[in-house]
Amino acid sequence: MSKVTVNKISTNTFESYTEQDLNLVPSFDVISQFTPVTDVVEFSIYNEQNLLEYISYDYIDYSVTLDYNTNTDSISTVNVDPQKDLIKNGYSQGNYTVVYNFLRNQLSSSLDSPFYIKEISSDRTEIRLANNNLTSDEIGEVVASFKEELNDSPYFEDFQINLGNNNIFIANNILLDSTSEVQNTVLIKLYEPLETQFIIKDTLWVTLQTAEAVSYNINFPLRESLPPPPKQLQGPNFEFNLKNEINTSTVFQNSTQLTTAILTSSYDELQGILEERGVKVNIDYSDFNNFVYFSSAEQRARNFYYKVGEIEAYNTEITTLDAAGTSQVSSSLTLLESKITRIIKNFDGYEKYQYYSSGSSNIYPKSNPTPPYTLQSTGSVESLSWLTEQATNTGSSYDFENPDRLVNTLPSFVKDQSSNASYFLFLDMVGQQFDTIWAYTKDIGNRWDADNRLDYGISKDLVADAIRSMGVSLYQNNFSSDGLYSAFVGVDGNGNLLPPTGSEVIETYITASSTITKLDDVNKETYKRIFHNLPYLLKKKGTVEGLRTLINTYGIPDTTLRISEFGGKDKDNSNDYDYFQDKFNYAWDLNQLDSSEANSNVSLQSSWDLNTDWGTGTRTTPSSVQFRFKAENTPPTNASQSLFLIPDNDAASINHGLLVALEYTGSGFTSSSYSGSIPSSSNDYGRLKLYVDSLNTPALAFTTDIYLPFFNGNWWSVMISSGSGQDGMENGYQIYAADKIYNGNDGFKINHIQSSSIANNGHLWGSNAAHPLGAYLGVSASVGGNYTHPGFSGSFQEYRFYNTQLSESAFRDYVMNPLSIEGNGIDSSPSQLAFRAPLGSELITSSLESIHPKITGSWDITQSFSANSNFTLSTRPGTYVVNREFIYYDQTPVGIKNRVSEKIRAVDNNLPTGSVLTPYISLQQNWVESSSYTEDVDYAEVAFSPQNEINDDINSSLGYFNIGEYIGDPSIISQSVDSYPLLDNLRDSYFEKYIAPYNWNDYTRLIKYFDNSLFKMVDDFTPVRSSLASGVVIKQTLLERNRQKPPDVETSLHDYTGSIESGFISGGAGGSFNSLNVLGSSPEGQSQGFINSIAPYVTQSWSTIIDSPVGPLAVTQSTQDEFYDGELSGSAFTVTDGDLNTTIPDSDVNLNLGSFISPWSDVLKNTGWASDPGQVQYNTIGLPGGTFPEFLVSFTFDGRDSASPSTMNPNKPTHYLFNYLPNFGAEFYNPGDDLIIRTIGGNNPAVYTFTVVSTEQGPGISGGGSTIVNISPVNLNLLGANDWTDESMTSIELINNAVLVNNTIYEANSNPIVNNVQDNRLSTIYQDVDYSGGIIPVNQLLLSTNSALKFPIPDSNYSQTAWKNGRYNGTRLSSPNFNVKS
Repeated sequence: MSKVTVNKISTNTFESYTEQDLNLVPSFDVISQFTPVTDVVEFSIYNEQNLLEYISYDYIDYSVTLDYNTNTDSISTVNVDPQKDLIKNGYSQGNYTVVYNFLRNQLSSSLDSPFYIKEISSDRTEIRLANNNLTSDEIGEVVASFKEELNDSPYFEDFQINLGNNNIFIANNILLDSTSEVQNTVLIKLYEPLETQFIIKDTLWVTLQTAEAVSYNINFPLRESLPPPPKQLQGPNFEFNLKNEINTSTVFQNSTQLTTAILTSSYDELQGILEERGVKVNIDYSDFNNFVYFSSAEQRARNFYYKVGEIEAYNTEITTLDAAGTSQVSSSLTLLESKITRIIKNFDGYEKYQYYSSGSSNIYPKSNPTPPYTLQSTGSVESLSWLTEQATNTGSSYDFENPDRLVNTLPSFVKDQSSNASYFLFLDMVGQQFDTIWAYTKDIGNRWDADNRLDYGISKDLVADAIRSMGVSLYQNNFSSDGLYSAFVGVDGNGNLLPPTGSEVIETYITASSTITKLDDVNKETYKRIFHNLPYLLKKKGTVEGLRTLINTYGIPDTTLRISEFGGKDKDNSNDYDYFQDKFNYAWDLNQLDSSEANSNVSLQSSWDLNTDWGTGTRTTPSSVQFRFKAENTPPTNASQSLFLIPDNDAASINHGLLVALEYTGSGFTSSSYSGSIPSSSNDYGRLKLYVDSLNTPALAFTTDIYLPFFNGNWWSVMISSGSGQDGMENGYQIYAADKIYNGNDGFKINHIQSSSIANNGHLWGSNAAHPLGAYLGVSASVGGNYTHPGFSGSFQEYRFYNTQLSESAFRDYVMNPLSIEGNGIDSSPSQLAFRAPLGSELITSSLESIHPKITGSWDITQSFSANSNFTLSTRPGTYVVNREFIYYDQTPVGIKNRVSEKIRAVDNNLPTGSVLTPYISLQQNWVESSSYTEDVDYAEVAFSPQNEINDDINSSLGYFNIGEYIGDPSIISQSVDSYPLLDNLRDSYFEKYIAPYNWNDYTRLIKYFDNSLFKMVDDFTPVRSSLASGVVIKQTLLERNRQKPPDVETSLHDYTGSIESGFISGGAGGSFNSLNVLGSSPEGQSQGFINSIAPYVTQSWSTIIDSPVGPLAVTQSTQDEFYDGELSGSAFTVTDGDLNTTIPDSDVNLNLGSFISPWSDVLKNTGWASDPGQVQYNTIGLPGGTFPEFLVSFTFDGRDSASPSTMNPNKPTHYLFNYLPNFGAEFYNPGDDLIIRTIGGNNPAVYTFTVVSTEQGPGISGGGSTIVNISPVNLNLLGANDWTDESMTSIELINNAVLVNNTIYEANSNPIVNNVQDNRLSTIYQDVDYSGGIIPVNQLLLSTNSALKFPIPDSNYSQTAWKNGRYNGTRLSSPNFNVKS
């Protein structure tokens, strides 16, 4: 091992005196002393270039010798170990210099408490110091002390200023400047001018050198490092999970087979992609700022132009050689082609952008508009114009203003020399290399930029790794085995733009554009969208919302690939619409012109004459009409628009008939004129008016209307029916209008619905002869006083005619589901729906023929009208606009086949009442699942299924029905059939409208054009406990159900004979019953002459009444069961739950509470009116013979109207009660107390409640005093004059301090469930501490003697275990189950 060398050298870290100055100073020996308490050692390390590597201002790793003077704490010899110090600080190889400075800090300054430079003289030999850590007095003291130390020195002693990092300079003099009123400062004279690198506000501290600084040079030799041992390869990992992550292997192909192409341009582009190394970052090459930083933008453009010229020249040579047609040119052609390939393969990102892109002015011009592109000749006008703009103008200006271009960093005298052009070009070449590094460095910040655009944010080459780093698995898809050209170039080897279709031959393509679609970019664009939505996907993982978002990231609308959950359908149809879907379709938009252009209005016309095959009898017109409309927006002013018209026979113009018009009378303003205002809540409201204006009686126009928010932006459904008006069948009309809304609590429901009816006015709805013009939608009309209603300016959908008057239930389903074609009855729509114009709802936009069920199918085709099923549009046919809305199905409950979208059920918690607080039992009891719902299943479906489409149509055609009527026939229980005949009949009836079997192959064809990795990811995002079906699912429809054939049961009766040995068993009733359990006590035994000698009078037989299905039934009980079960007659006990309240029965009063009974005089009762006509008196004046009772009561009710005693007079509201009783005062009656009066006897006994207002002293009567109690009636209006003049009433009872509940009188102080407790129960232990006087209780003395008032708190709060553990002691949660004590 090489030896470490340590050499002591002279140090030059200190500033020193010049030789001339040293000659002027007398020399003599000085013995320096190092004191560890006050002195410090600074240790610094310099590298081989004499650059400071490390410094320590408080080095303590030195050692001392035996001459250490403990009396003075001073040292004359200090030992240091440079090699050890270097190794300790991590320097063990190389050549280093270490320096040890021995210093003593002065002026109370140090590294932690420094001075700072406040001022520097012009010659930099004087500096002014200030200190923020010392006061002016302290600065003066330390300076004086330091000067005294310098002056007392036997020799001239200089000092130093230490600016850190071994920057130590000699100072010769120091002076205190106390002239400033703010703070004293220190002036220091330096030996040499201060170096310019030090400026004002730099910090320093003042030191004395206690010993000469020492330096050492240490050289560590290079250590030989042995190569690491080779790594051992591990065996294969058979646990690595690759299932579903890769596709089935393709056939083996070599490189030539994979890259062979007819088009050279496609081959060259693929070769360039395959030659790329590393990750490609996102750079927008349309702006030089994004990729030119150190190089030249002008040169980048000229370089590309030069390479295009080279390619053009090589192609020209190839053309020339091809024309020669000699066999000797083959090698030359190959050479030229390889040169072109090499140029294209080595294109940088900017050059690829110019070569393979088109459509922008900053891109090199192309001679053809579609890929693969052909570049314009370099000599063409277009190419020269591009070069001038990109290089001479834009590029040159960018280079001139770019301060970071390497050429711009050269000195002017270099840049001004044109002979240095080659050098400039070389610098731009170097700069382009640095540009690449700069672009990649800048892209590091895009690592978490989740921009979902392909060429922005995180690199498309990195996004898959970023997703996997979040714990999300990605999978290969069905496109990963396609050709290299389709994946990376976007065209195949023949130049075709369209993606491969496998073995299927497609002759007609529908494409949105002619842009190149690279399958690799399509795949990575999906990853970008997943990464963009990853926070939401992970948050919603395992939910329908999360799966729907995942499907959308793959570019598949949720209207195409739907998520289905099953089970949990309510059987009682309380929530009809718990299954919904987001529907994509179209709507017919009329987009009307101004009313002055009425001839150009958009409208629809159809016949009004139904085919007689619809079975309408003598009537040939529809009975119900349905359509949907959506108003375009709220009109700015009053307006009226025509929706539906059945005109009378008016050949000149449409001026009479039946019209449905939409009228608006609101302001139309979205807000008021002042800031912050909001629109009126009725701003969206309008009137849907039904006009009936007959041609025969034009002066009469009957109208009815519905007032609803028709301009709220919703779809509104309308139904008009005839024969439902005020005058009966065929003599009136009824109109319905409704929209739908999501409630949020109980599912989906009708938002608004109204109906209105009108009598007929001569308009012959049911006569086709009266309406040869047919029926119209949206046409301008003049009905009702020749008032013109312009055509409708919104959208229509689902226009229908029915041959019967539809029920409101069918209309409600039409509101919630516009595709619903239900009739009045199950599967009645084929025979009742005569005409249906979907107007875009079924994605049909070109056909003008009805799609009612009987237009196709296996039954006899029935046209809508007498001639055909067509309808016509006006000259301006309108347009079809995109419509998306949620539609809600009213489906039949069929068990787990039901798809249910709304599975949240609102249930009431079953909370017990009473004293139930306990740590062991939950207050919320387990909710028992309602039997009104079908079984909920953990099954989800994210798949394409033709049966889902059929089931939706079944729901729309049949609606809700009881499937039990089709599968619950008890007569087939014993049959061996494997299906349900009634359900099969319903299924066959439904499928009659189909003209051919469903094409299952359409679905299997469809799925191969979707990225099948979606279904693998859906599996990852579905809860583990859920059973998932994905891809394509073939299953039964709602009307198909297998029946388990019941097992065949055979019975036979066998008789067996034999004998067995048995013992004798005896027993009886036991106890005292044995004496009665004899034949002599039974009716049967007594009839045979048996007698019970012990109890001859007992007969065990009695009659009783029992409840039977036909009512009470009298039976005789004589079985003597009571001897064995102990249930004797009369042993039944009546058990009640009692009454916690104490009632007050009649005539049970308590004088101590102010209650008494007063007789009611039958003789001297005053039933007349007092002198005051507003006052009526009812008195118990006295008894016959002039005597008075002990208690007497008299009522005076002011405020009664003399003409009608039951009517109150508000001007006389006071009512009095006179209570005559010697020495019976008012102390029992407090304001606010309830006072109850109960009448006893009479025909109408009653109870009345009053409230005490106040009391006062009354007049003396018959030697006794009296008390006047002012009362206010609670139920005075129940007091009629007849109640108090009842001759048969015997007395009245006045009850004080009581409570009346449900006409029952309870004692006020003993009613625990009346909630009239005034005070809490006082504790028997704990006292009430009164802090009302401050922090010292005012009742401290009472507390110390345990005689203070007790606090109103239950003692059990501190004594009962259930309370103590939960509040104070705590409990250990050791139970393995919730609410179960372990």
